[in-house]
Amino acid sequence: MARDRLRRWGAAGGLLSCFAAGLTLALTPIRGLARDAPAAAADREAARGFAAGIVAPTELVVRAHDIGFRRKALERFGRSLYAQPGVGAVIGAALPNVPRRARAVFRTPDGDAVRYFLAFDHHPYGSAGIDDLRRLQTAMPRLLAAAGLGGATATYAGDTAMAAETTHLIGHDLLVVGIAATLVNLVLLALFLRSLVAPLLIVATSLLGIAATLGLTAYFTRLVLGEPDITFYVPLAVGVLLLSLGTDYNLFIVGRIWQESDRRDIGAAIRAAVPRAGRAISIAALALAASFATLAIVPIAPFWSFAFAVCVGTLIDAFVVRTLMIPALLAAFGETSWWPGRRRVEAAVVAPASRSGTDP
Repeated sequence: MARDRLRRWGAAGGLLSCFAAGLTLALTPIRGLARDAPAAAADREAARGFAAGIVAPTELVVRAHDIGFRRKALERFGRSLYAQPGVGAVIGAALPNVPRRARAVFRTPDGDAVRYFLAFDHHPYGSAGIDDLRRLQTAMPRLLAAAGLGGATATYAGDTAMAAETTHLIGHDLLVVGIAATLVNLVLLALFLRSLVAPLLIVATSLLGIAATLGLTAYFTRLVLGEPDITFYVPLAVGVLLLSLGTDYNLFIVGRIWQESDRRDIGAAIRAAVPRAGRAISIAALALAASFATLAIVPIAPFWSFAFAVCVGTLIDAFVVRTLMIPALLAAFGETSWWPGRRRVEAAVVAPASRSGTDP
């Protein structure tokens, strides 16, 4: 029965975790605002009248010796930029849309560098705008060579470039912090439980619960809030917070199971410990979820996503992971859960012999 329950909840957690695979991160300084905010309204009007990226164009700087005086090559390069997928508008060196008296703004006095401003078709802070920039970066060597500017170097500045760098660093840091926090939890649980198998099972289910939470948050953000991306810092903050809270619940409920197992078999220990510890965990989880739910009062999308993630994650952790999945796993693995330690069952074995009257 424990194995059947484990399979059901494991399948449900795995299904919800699939949504986390489609999690996309972005900056949301404008889209995160309430829809009636003046900045958000101006952003929508600018996207409707021009291109979505017009509110924060990307600056492209091309460097090579005397490149600023190679007018024909710069014109070809500018036209090829405009022809790229995702580029909605281009203004820059040697292009016809630049007045003659303004051309000096797009070229250094020594002629060794020129610049262009590009407005992408997608929002400059979103994942789609970041993808537009990365496609352009990939195609840049080919575009320069085709325009007769082979050997020139290209660098990028602007809010989209900043968003791309920020989300890349956050993705890397999320992995590093996740590994570090997981190792710390494993070490603490191993020292407390004097076991390796049980801590591995506990941390694995915790990570599955966090993945399910992030998947549900991505689903909520897209369908309810109508936003394609999650603010870059939300997964990092939610993951660390839920893993830390889960450790407290782990020590509480598994510690009670370990205490009961000193005088009972593993099944009886789980049946005795989980109902008592589960009630306290459930009440604490409900109080914590209700407290974090108050963040939804702030009319900013990142706060809504964070409040939803922490509330749902706390409830999943308390009502599914701690009180169902972990007891089912311990029951399924049985005595192996204590490896390499040994369960102290001497009291449970000696007591019946004493009552039978067979002692000398």
